Amino acid sequence: MMLAPDLKERLTKILAQSLGWTEVRYHQKSSHVLGVLKGEVNEMSSKHYEGVGVRCLYNGTWGFASTGDLTEAGLIRALKNAELMAREMNPKKNKKVELAKVKLAQGNFFLPGYDELEKISWEEKFKLVSETEKKLRASSPQVESASCLYAEIFEDKIIMTSDGADAHMRWVRPEFRLAVFAADGTRRTRGHESVGSTGAWDCLFRDTTIDKLVEDSGKNAIDLLKAEDPGGGKAKVILSPAMVGLLSHEAIGHTVEADFVLAGSVAAQKLNEMVASPLVTLADSGQSEFTVGAGGTLPVDDEGVFSKRVDIIKDGKLVSYLHNRESATHFGVEPTGNARAWEFSDEPLIRMRN
Repeated sequence: MMLAPDLKERLTKILAQSLGWTEVRYHQKSSHVLGVLKGEVNEMSSKHYEGVGVRCLYNGTWGFASTGDLTEAGLIRALKNAELMAREMNPKKNKKVELAKVKLAQGNFFLPGYDELEKISWEEKFKLVSETEKKLRASSPQVESASCLYAEIFEDKIIMTSDGADAHMRWVRPEFRLAVFAADGTRRTRGHESVGSTGAWDCLFRDTTIDKLVEDSGKNAIDLLKAEDPGGGKAKVILSPAMVGLLSHEAIGHTVEADFVLAGSVAAQKLNEMVASPLVTLADSGQSEFTVGAGGTLPVDDEGVFSKRVDIIKDGKLVSYLHNRESATHFGVEPTGNARAWEFSDEPLIRMRN
């Protein structure tokens, strides 16, 4: 979707009228979902969000406001509201915020796949979903029902700050999910497979095919019909990579986000301690380090900071948290490019990437 030709000019004008450190973040987000269950369309939706978030720092205190009114008057109101909020809250804040100085991004950061995926018709996308769901139901007599869902999110962001950030980012993230429900008269099981990427379909299906996804999801459901219930007690297990990723994300990733650390997470006060086997090294990165189009790819974060690789655990030792500009100052380190906001009406939080 094309941006208004004078949008950048309007954002620049607002930034020039700010009284102190200010960040303006334009965010356009379009999401589309198409799902088929038991041969019938059960989900078809399209959503579009567009607006600007304004964050101000007045004498060490944050103020934030957002608006979907992109006229110059609407943007000025958001700026004034953010500045008013910061001034009003300032006397109530004991600890003042300071931002780490860092090289900020300038220019366009357009990830591949946006235009290519936008050109693929909905007829073609629906045909893929419908035919895949049909293959799932026909994969075995024991398959009771099946579903297939395709989703895509197109995003445009412009991030500008009064100390030099001026970055325009663009990307698209498609997902494809399959589920099979099998039954044998006594048990009912579910097998599922999914793929997601940052990029077009060439990224989505680079490492697999539709037929392989159908085969694997069906096999998972049918194999579970014959599986014995696990016994109680301790046992050695081999985890699939997906499960390792899930556990790493929830049990470790969130605990080392510096805003959670400051709130008292289990990782607080554990820097430079051994927290895992010496065989373990765990990193977070905004780059696609092992494959093109990884799902969490992010060239620049929502404060205009370049997104770099962060070794969190190195040879078993906790060596770093994930930071934004504020927490980096508190800990005396460089920002890691982990400030992220889900929509224009959200303030950036410290969150993981890949």
